[in-house]
Amino acid sequence: MTVEVALGRQHTYHFNESRLERVLTANTLDEAGKMGLLDKILDWFRGGVKLEAIKALYQQVTEPGDLTPSQVAKRFCALRNLAVDQHQAKFTLALGDNGEQWRMLLSIGGRTIYQTDNRDIDTHFYQVAAVKTTITASDDLRKMASALTLEKYIEGNIQCMSDNQAVQQALRNSLADPRFSSELFTGVLPNDSEAATFVAQFGDLQWTFSNRAETNGEFRGELLKKALYSGDYKNLGDLAANGFMSSEDNSLRYAVTPSRYELLNCVAAHGMEDEGLTRVLYQAKVGNTNLGALYGLPAPKDAPQLDNVDDFILCDEDINLGVSQTDVYADEATFYQGIGQHQTTTTGDNCYKLLQLNINEGLHYLATKANPHKLQGGMQNVFDYLVGRNSGAIALRNCITCAKAVDVNMGLMLARQNDSVVPLKFWEAIDTRAGVISQVTAQSQTIGILPEQSVSSLLLSALPQGQRAIITVPVSGEKDSHAMNLFHFDSGQCFLVDGQNGKSYDLQHPADRTALDSQYNAQGRDLAPIMLHTTGDLPNF
Repeated sequence: MTVEVALGRQHTYHFNESRLERVLTANTLDEAGKMGLLDKILDWFRGGVKLEAIKALYQQVTEPGDLTPSQVAKRFCALRNLAVDQHQAKFTLALGDNGEQWRMLLSIGGRTIYQTDNRDIDTHFYQVAAVKTTITASDDLRKMASALTLEKYIEGNIQCMSDNQAVQQALRNSLADPRFSSELFTGVLPNDSEAATFVAQFGDLQWTFSNRAETNGEFRGELLKKALYSGDYKNLGDLAANGFMSSEDNSLRYAVTPSRYELLNCVAAHGMEDEGLTRVLYQAKVGNTNLGALYGLPAPKDAPQLDNVDDFILCDEDINLGVSQTDVYADEATFYQGIGQHQTTTTGDNCYKLLQLNINEGLHYLATKANPHKLQGGMQNVFDYLVGRNSGAIALRNCITCAKAVDVNMGLMLARQNDSVVPLKFWEAIDTRAGVISQVTAQSQTIGILPEQSVSSLLLSALPQGQRAIITVPVSGEKDSHAMNLFHFDSGQCFLVDGQNGKSYDLQHPADRTALDSQYNAQGRDLAPIMLHTTGDLPNF
């Protein structure tokens, strides 16, 4: 048996049965981390990440200490989330009860690694049942991911907004038309000729929408009128996207209905009212909402505030894989490794002037200056590959280092904008070997992308305006990822900078988006990760 564990969705490690046995039965962390000479040499190149993966596995599963059963279940769920998707089914949580007592059993690949004694049914039973349900819901959502896209959500709402196929097609053709924004909306009028519809006025323009009562959250009638009056939308596309990935999203509610009934059958109606159960479910984030809200359960008194995320995550304060760094800059020794700064300001001054004149030209200049040793470094990488010193990809070696240099330079431009005396000493990649960066921080997030989805579309909505980030995207047809920089300016313009290859992409430009999507996508994989590390604000160009 082999179990694959992915740390931060960026690194995958294979644990064979003997290794897993040693990790699970080790008496100390030191014993669990004894990996042999070859593994230690590999760790030198990976910054000890494999050891961290072993420690996390060991700590989460074999050292429950005084933790309650529900806390152990959450740790096991967090451990399961580290495994690559196709092997998560090997991590199972079994729950049994006879109406008076219950017990929990955790196993990996058929091997029992933790079990409780029989216990009287109490809030911990309900909480463990809730954790088990989050596993079911997560699996169900993953299976339905292709049906939970923004494009399909908008199409579903269009079909609710009007029963007339001609109007539906007109809506599809007008989604980006700025004439139909919330600022230009002037009100609603009854349609005397057809009671089942109403008229939405946008100045001299109007649309005829369905006025039928909504029976299951359909986007029509009073629900549509409310969105017209109270929404903040730039066009009909924004209007039709109203409620996407929220507790009102019918597709989401449909996707989690089986898991809701599974939980109800396990704990009965009175168990669904348990405060601990609802707290667990409200901590299980789904899109812009959570599992508790999707189940229609009242919020617990201490329900956490949820961030906007793009995938299902179970989180809790007592799940501790180590304190996350604030951002990728927190570990300065690691972040600045591989990059160096000019002693003069010529390149930095030129870059700043170009950015002031034209953002696109300035970013292209920045991209072309970030990796000056590309040619000779590439030749060295090829040589290393041929003689066996480099077993990885030849082309994708210092992309992380280049992305760090680009980000530091943009931070430098921001500092100059805030203080005119800041010297613009340009940063560049001085190492063409593989770079390193903190893989998981408080400012990191992972977005899953399917083969039929486009990277550019996901990136356009991945970062708030005025923010910059270092990202990694999947390379088409390969298992490698490529690091670049994402900039979303206050103006709404969104750009991608590839410092390693001296390229920049204007995500408002169709040709650039096509070029980007042809090189970076999830082709060849069932699901691929996009990793995004938010690094700070952007200057106002």
